Formats: sequence, C-alpha cells, structure tokens
Amino acid sequence: TFDYCSQTNNDQDSEHNNDSDNKTLETLLYLLDKFCAGDEFYHELSIISDNLPRSYLIKQKRNELNKLCHVERVPGHYPGAQLSFTETLKEHVTDYLNSNTDHPPNKPIRVKISCDGAKRSKTTNFMLISFSLLETGDMVMSSKGNRTIGIVNGPEKYETLQASFADILNDINNVIKNGKITLDDEKEISVELFLGGDYKFLLMAMGLSGATSDYACLWCLVHRLFRWDTTKDLKYYNEGKFTRTLETLKSDLTSKCHSCIHKPLFDIELDHIILDELHLMLRITDRLTENILQEVMEKDAKDNFNNPKGKKLEGKNLKKLVQVINGLGVNFSIWEKKNADGKGSGTYDWTSLMGSEKKKLIKLLPDKLNELDILFPESKETVLKLWRDFEELYKND
Repeated sequence: TFDYCSQTNNDQDSEHNNDSDNKTLETLLYLLDKFCAGDEFYHELSIISDNLPRSYLIKQKRNELNKLCHVERVPGHYPGAQLSFTETLKEHVTDYLNSNTDHPPNKPIRVKISCDGAKRSKTTNFMLISFSLLETGDMVMSSKGNRTIGIVNGPEKYETLQASFADILNDINNVIKNGKITLDDEKEISVELFLGGDYKFLLMAMGLSGATSDYACLWCLVHRLFRWDTTKDLKYYNEGKFTRTLETLKSDLTSKCHSCIHKPLFDIELDHIILDELHLMLRITDRLTENILQEVMEKDAKDNFNNPKGKKLEGKNLKKLVQVINGLGVNFSIWEKKNADGKGSGTYDWTSLMGSEKKKLIKLLPDKLNELDILFPESKETVLKLWRDFEELYKND
C-alpha cells in the first residue's frame, strides 16, 4: 500500500536536507573566497575528511551562483566591474513587491542613486555607484538595502564617471526618461529616481566646477560673494531668475557661464537631487570642534604668559576640555605632531569622531562648557550660541 503521509514527511525531510546542504556549500564557498584558497587545496582537503562535501559539488554551486548575476568589465581605461542597473532594479523591485503586497499599485517606487569615492591607499582610489529603494525605510541605511551596481579603481573625477560608468549612466537615464520598468511577468511599475551623495560628487556629476567656484550652489545662482547675506528669504533664490534647473545647466554650459564646465551626467531634475546630511553634519561639527580646541589652546597660552615663571600650568584648560568630552562617553584625545627630528611641531591633531559621537557632542557639550571657565569670556556666549543653534537646526531638519 502507498503511505501518503509517510511519503510527504520524506519529501519534507529531503527538502530540509537540501536547504541545509546548500547553506553548507555556500558557507564553504565564502570561506574559500575569503582566504583565497583554490579548488586544488579544497580537493585535497575533502579527500582527507569524509565530512566535507566533494569538490565537484563546490564547483557546481559556484557555477549556479555565478548564473544569478551577470558581471561585466566597465568600459574605459580603469579596471572595474558592473551589473546591469535595469535588471538589478527589476530584481530589487520584485523582491520588495513580493514582501509588500499592500503597496498601492498607482504609487511610484522611489529609487535613490548614490555614488561615492573611497581612498584605500596613497595610490589606490575606488568609486562606487549603488541604489536603494526608499520604500524599504530603515533598510536604506544598511548594506542589505543597497545594491552596488558598479565599482571602478580610478581617480574621483568627472572623466572617470563619464567613461567607466557610461553603460550604467545610460541605463539610469533611460529609466528616468521612461518613468517605469517592466518586470519579468510583463507588469509595468512606475518608478521615481532621486540622486544622492556628498557635495563633491553632486557637483561633479552635474557638471559644475566645484565647491569653491563663484557659482557653487547646485540649486540656485547665488554668487560666492553674497552667500553671507542672510537677509534674503528662501524664495529669493529658489524661485524666479536665480533658480537652477536641468535645462539651465545645459544652456549655461553652452555659454560657459555660472561655473558650468561639463555636461550633466544624469538627466534628473534638480529638485530630485538630495544632499547627504551626514556629510554636512560631519563637516560642520569638525569646524565647531576645531574652533573650540584652538580657542582653548590660545587661552592656555595667554594664561601661561601672564603667570609667573614657576607657576605655569601647561594645558590646564585643554585638559579640562578633554576630560569633559570623555565624561560624555566619547573617547577623545589630542596630541602634538612631531617633526622628523622627533621634536614638537607646534601643530596638533585629535581623535576623529564617528557620526553618533558628534551628535552626542552637539547635544551635550554646550551645557558642560557653560559651567566651565575654559573659553574667553568675550566669545563664550557666541561659541555656545553657535553650537546650540546648529543642534536645534539639525534636530528639526
């Protein structure tokens, strides 16, 4: 007789074993790649141990995984690899829709394109381009929520982006133009693309000269000599003749004006370009921290100059500042740089803080500084106001 229940249980056990075997093979492949171990090494090892899968199974699993994505060499002179943006986007959108069946059918899926450079050594620099779905929420901030579609070992310049990511840029601009993608089941999905990154990349990608040029703002035509003027409201530069658009960037390139020196690489409207707030926060807090350190050291030098020779207190105020920062749960220290002969250079360096540590400083440090007498009395109120105003601005952003 045929035992249906017994057969079903056997099938389930078989599926469970297959899943377990696949995970084992994938784990072994990961370790072999991580430690650069070849197939010959694993073959010899599998002969010694009866518990390891045979080497032909490892090769089969590698071929199966290689078929999941098609990796190509990037065009241009620099070495690199790329994936198809359109195909990878289709996979990512399909996964999202399968796990979020309640997504409104008429609501476009928002896609953020990001690019950044990473300096690995004095002579090695990488540029990476990736994308994420803004609908995935907090996953956008994790590696699981981002898909890298291109990487190139080359300088962080406009020419590198233009040549090495030419195929990817063409794919992205086609999707922007069409405003939709067609999934494997012939279902059309509306998409809305955004561009994000640090300011250097955004200016470079949209063909502007740089952050120190006369017209360095990507969104308006304010001249660098008038950036200090805060009497104008937001509408003054964001509406009317001072507003930049994608079309004005292209027309300004023709006449070589307003710091436009290259053709924009992305055919995306400027209101869909997002400046990375983390880079802004890091840069501003670096300036605030540097200014406090410089002032405290100047106060130490002045106090020592006024004290009698035998009563000098080297770095008294600076030591208090470091103690206060450490007391906030932030590991911080400062040291004097050495010359080639080992003597002090008179210049100082300090601990580079992470984003979470900087957020803690802008929130807690002003109140602590207010209780201490380590700043000059004539500038103390201004310094504290700068810190508190920026904390309020960042908190409400």
